[in-house]
This record gives sequence, structure tokens and C-alpha cells, in this order.
Amino acid sequence: MVIRYIKEGWPECKQDVDDQVKPYWGYRDELTVAHGMAWKGDRIIIPASMRKEMLRRVHIGHLGLEKCKLKVRESVFWPNINSQLEDLIKNCQACLTFKNQNGKESLIPHEIPDRAWSKIGVDVFHYKEKKYLLVVDYFSKFLEVIELNCLLSSHIIEQLKIVFSHQGIPNIVISDNGPEFSSSQFKQFSQQWCFEHITSSPCYSQSNGQVERNVQTVKNILKKTSVEKTDFRQALLEYLTTPITNQLASPSELLNNRKFRGIVPYAPKLLHPKIQVNVTAELEKRQIKQKLQYDKTAHDLKQLLPGQKVKVRVDKKWVSGTILQIKGIRSYLIQLMQGGTLVRNRRHLIVDSEFRPELPVCPRPYDDITVTSDNDNARAHAPARQPQSHAQRAVINTAPVSDNAPNSNNNYVTRSGRVVIPPDWF
Repeated sequence: MVIRYIKEGWPECKQDVDDQVKPYWGYRDELTVAHGMAWKGDRIIIPASMRKEMLRRVHIGHLGLEKCKLKVRESVFWPNINSQLEDLIKNCQACLTFKNQNGKESLIPHEIPDRAWSKIGVDVFHYKEKKYLLVVDYFSKFLEVIELNCLLSSHIIEQLKIVFSHQGIPNIVISDNGPEFSSSQFKQFSQQWCFEHITSSPCYSQSNGQVERNVQTVKNILKKTSVEKTDFRQALLEYLTTPITNQLASPSELLNNRKFRGIVPYAPKLLHPKIQVNVTAELEKRQIKQKLQYDKTAHDLKQLLPGQKVKVRVDKKWVSGTILQIKGIRSYLIQLMQGGTLVRNRRHLIVDSEFRPELPVCPRPYDDITVTSDNDNARAHAPARQPQSHAQRAVINTAPVSDNAPNSNNNYVTRSGRVVIPPDWF
């Protein structure tokens, strides 16, 4: 039908065009017929019945959206080809399975405690085949480092009991989901010692960033003291007696309101107890500054709902599953299609398209282009139904505007004598 319009000419008004061909109205001056096919410039116009196969061929190399658009811009055309191509790529299971990991989301900082040692973080790390337990206070940044003999929950619990007997029992203990912290034995310990145990999302250490940052600090001290063969504990003591910023005192002062005596001499009066003021306000300023810096390159992802089909990041690939429950902020319980459940952060999830109904490539059951056996030797516009109007329409795009006054029908004549009819929307 498009070929018939190209050969016989287009009507004056879009309303007179068959509904099936209306999407081509905006391109009518670019359409030609050659070799029994319709063309838009150098691009072949594909019939509706062949578009699904053509989309498959364009994306057979599983290139990205922009690369595929570059390919079709010099080869094939039909109305809405870009949106259909975008939908195909978004629903491609092979591309989704090996898609890159999501970018980072905006930072959600932990609430700053109103006093020292009310919220702590704990973690286990390894250095040179040795195992260590790290305990960090979220308020004072004071930390304890304990070398471990094993990773059994019972052994870690005993070490935490020693720390708590020195500093007191915190209100909240934050850890990852390691087996030593997720065991029933550790749960019983939290109940008996009256503290709340909160775990972070698996494979997302950033949610317990305070501890992870201090792990790097302690490892750096271990490396440097190992190279120089100096005392690690002495170096750690000097770290705990060093001010955090110009406005924040050292971790030892924020925790105990007094400076620890180290190997660097202080005036005796500086070792006397001193109440620290405006600590919470300074910590909040510091936290806001860190968030503003972090969020410059962050982008929040859309929240997911229970029952929604998703893909989960597992071993650098995306595996299909279904959301069973929202466990917390950006934390979800997932039922895997291959069996089993796991908890993951929103950053490790993408929406799965495998179960979406397939969108029709063409909204009509019939073709808007019928390929004929008429082979034209040259690609050219056919004469219009109304030759004079067709010629006048071409003049609109090429002729300069004349100073002659328009006639009663808003038509005007150029200096060369050609009649120009302004478009209807004028």
C-alpha cells in the first residue's frame, strides 16, 4: 500500500491517508520505489511480516542499543524501529545474563549514635594467614583488634565478651552474614547479653562501611610495621591517640574523655580527663560532606516489589528469581528459579523480562507494504494523483519567500513565477 501511494501520489491532507500508511506521512517526501521495494533514502523499508526477523538479525551480535541503531540507520527502516529495537535489547535474555553490574546508588549513612559505644561494628579479616577480629565504635571510631585462633562462633563470642567486660555492652552490634555471626549460638549470645544484632546485605560490605574502612586502616598498619619490624600494638596505640580532624578529638578521647599516654610525650595537663562537646554536630557535618561527595556519581534504582521477577548477580552472572520479601532498605529475599533462597542488596538485582508478554512487533495483522515484482531501473518519485499540487508542495521546501503580498487564498508567487501554497498549519 505504501508503494501505491508513492507511485500514484499522496493526498493533500493526512486525514485522507489510509490508517495503515499514516505512520509514513512524515517521511513521504523521502520515499521512493526501486526494484519492487520501497526505500527511504538508502534504507530499505521492511514489511511488517519481516520486521521481527530483521530485528533478530540486527541484534544477532548482541551489541548495545547505540551500535544497533547505527546499523539500522544505514540499512533498514520502518516507523518506530528505534523503540522496537530498544524493547528487543531490553528483553534479550543473553544480554541480561551477562549484563554489567548496576552502578552505585546514593549513600544512606548510618544514624549517628548519641553517645560512645552504643553502636559498634564487628568483622573478621585475614592478614598473612592470620585471622583477626575487629570491633569499631560508630561514635568515637575507637577500635579493638584481636587475633583469633579459629573462626568458630564460640571463640569469637568469648573474645567479644572480653571486649564488652572492658568497655560495656553496646545497644547495637552490626556485622556481615558470615557463618560465625549468623549461627544460632551468636543469636543466643545477643539475647543473653541484651543487645540487638543487625546483619548487612550479603556480598555488600559497603552497608557496614565503617568497619570495612577500618579494616583497611588496620591492614595498612600491619603491613608497614611488618616491613619495618616495629611493634604493631604500639603503632595502633598512636593511631588511637591521633585527632580525627581539627574539630574532632582522638578516638580515645571521644570514648573515654581522656587522652591515652603513648610514646609521644604530652604536657601532663593534656592527659587529664576532659569532656568533649559538640561531637555529634561535628560528626553530622562530616557525614553530610562525605554523602555529597559520594552522591555526585550515584543513581538510585527503582524499588522492587514482592512477586516481581528479577535477575540476581551470582558469580558475575545474572540468575533468574522472584522477590519473596523486602527485608529492609534496599535488601530483598529472593527465591531462585534453580532452587534455594538468598538475600541481596538492590544493587545486585535487575528486572527480569523473561516472563513479560511479548510485545507485538507490528500492531496490525496485515502488511503495510506489499512487495511486488515490478522492477524499476532507477529509483524515482512517481507522478502524483494531482501533479500541480505535488509540484507546489515541493516548491514550499525550496523556493525563497517573496515580498509579494499573498492572495485571498494565502497563496503567493515567487519572483520566478512559481506559485507557493503555505502549509495548513500556517
